[in-house]
Amino acid sequence: STLSTVAVLASVASAAMFNGLSYNPKQLTTGECPTVNTVKDDLKVLSAYTNQVRIYSVNDCNQGEPVLRAMENTNWKVQLGLWVSDVEEVFEKDRDELIRLAG
Repeated sequence: STLSTVAVLASVASAAMFNGLSYNPKQLTTGECPTVNTVKDDLKVLSAYTNQVRIYSVNDCNQGEPVLRAMENTNWKVQLGLWVSDVEEVFEKDRDELIRLAG
């Protein structure tokens, strides 16, 4: 039946591990900036699918800091993104924050 096929596909999909996922730690419903605790909660959910995420900006909503702190002493990996913009100030803020976090 269609229902059993959907159940099997859902089961297979839930068992799949991905090499990584794009991640935006802003709160979906409120748009609030992330905290270390909200990122940790997200990572608990995502751990069923991957142990690596990529964020697209370290400066937007100060995403880089809480993501790195939430991953301390874990097996999580992160690719920190640098937003390239035609607005030089946006690029420079992201670049400077990435350098600070890398230091």
